[in-house]
Amino acid sequence: MELRVKVQKRLPAFVLEADFSLPLGRTLVIFGPSGSGKTTLLRLLAGLEKPDTGVIRFGDKVFVDTEAGLFRPARKRYVSLVFQEGVLFPHLTLEENITLVAKDKDLAGSYLRALGLWDLRRRKPWQVSGGERQRAALAQALARKPSLLLLDEPFSALDEITKARVLNFLKDFQRKNGTTMVVVTHQREEGEELSPLWLYVKGGQARLAVAGKSTVPRQAAVF
Repeated sequence: MELRVKVQKRLPAFVLEADFSLPLGRTLVIFGPSGSGKTTLLRLLAGLEKPDTGVIRFGDKVFVDTEAGLFRPARKRYVSLVFQEGVLFPHLTLEENITLVAKDKDLAGSYLRALGLWDLRRRKPWQVSGGERQRAALAQALARKPSLLLLDEPFSALDEITKARVLNFLKDFQRKNGTTMVVVTHQREEGEELSPLWLYVKGGQARLAVAGKSTVPRQAAVF
């Protein structure tokens, strides 16, 4: 069983082309320069955008098949997408944002504790830092128990100690739940910590690479 992606999407500067497979339950790191199509690829996987042509399959579920005229909307994909800015309901506390999805205060509490947010649980998103919002948005996404978790620069506002804590929590969550993860990052070290399976994207062209190998340019991590 695998995530199978073969799509094309015309963007203003280029045509995004991706053709890859990922075994279910594994993590794929998407790496490459700014503006190369990484976030668009996540949005295609999430169902927030449609490809011009192509197929996206997740196991036995067809998300998109343009030739057959099939498109499964985002709400039916069992996918969670966490944006870099950590999108939450501003009028709810961090805990309420999570229990809205989890329907289980004990589960919400366990995630808040694991991500170092317990003492902030009664604060609203505008009352906490960017890194704290990122972690709360991640907790909310995980509370949905998604089959596919998509993360767009999820560690960009975190210090090194907090980042290590979140990485360990994510890997533990994946082991327990068999979640497939696709993670966009600019940081080589983060990518190498997450997975040896990489998709390098530049100018809309996506190709599989191996973390730490010469196929992924070292200078690509510097912008």
